[in-house]
Amino acid sequence: MAFPEESLKQLSQLLERMTRPDDRPRHVPKGSRAKKWTELGFIIAVVVNTALAVVAIAIDRRYPGILPVQLSYGWVLLPVIPAAGFFAMFFYDMGRMFIEEKRNPWGTIFKQFQTDMLHDAPYLQELKSFPKPMLEYALLQYRHRWSRVDGRAMLLSGDIRKLGLFPGLLAIIVGISKLLENASLPWIWQVAAMVGAFQFLAFFVGATGERRAQVIELLEHAIANAEPTRSESQASAPNQIQPPQAVSKEVCSTAPPAKEQLPA
Repeated sequence: MAFPEESLKQLSQLLERMTRPDDRPRHVPKGSRAKKWTELGFIIAVVVNTALAVVAIAIDRRYPGILPVQLSYGWVLLPVIPAAGFFAMFFYDMGRMFIEEKRNPWGTIFKQFQTDMLHDAPYLQELKSFPKPMLEYALLQYRHRWSRVDGRAMLLSGDIRKLGLFPGLLAIIVGISKLLENASLPWIWQVAAMVGAFQFLAFFVGATGERRAQVIELLEHAIANAEPTRSESQASAPNQIQPPQAVSKEVCSTAPPAKEQLPA
């Protein structure tokens, strides 16, 4: 079954608008602008300091004594200190959220639930304007494409949903402490830095999957409640069998009786 190209483009654009962040309010604790810039500075400091530490250790292993300072365990504090500051601000936000939830249990969840209902209802009306086979085809393509994105992220860093961000970073820190005892493998530091970067990448991909899962459920709801096409309605209608017409008694009575044949 061939679909019109213009309708496919309109449906694709609609799904893109449904997936991208819109102007709906997010009922989460919001910090000041200075706090946001501070958190961004901590993240940049972690990345830059980790890269500098890896480069310095690699140079010291390859050319001993060329650096003006002597490497020690204190170099580990370069990425650890800004990371500790970032996590301190993160747990501060979590504490504020916990206090607000304690004052009004489930209040934030129901506010977001109401907001999603109000903003997703127009999307459902637009989805119902497309035929059911086209919606099923769009669901197949949408689910396949995003599952490939999640699969590529898991190939690089593992399943972040099962492992978690903090346990993964803890495993990297434990591995780095073991590497400090072995000076014969300088290339392992580059691998450890790449693993940490891929952990954050997988966390970002997994965190954005909530809206994609919601779009898939909205598509399934639109398919389940779509109006059947003319061919489907004709196929689902039962064949009406005409009852046999009864033979009237008058016709039977007026029929001439069969003549008996006498033997010759």
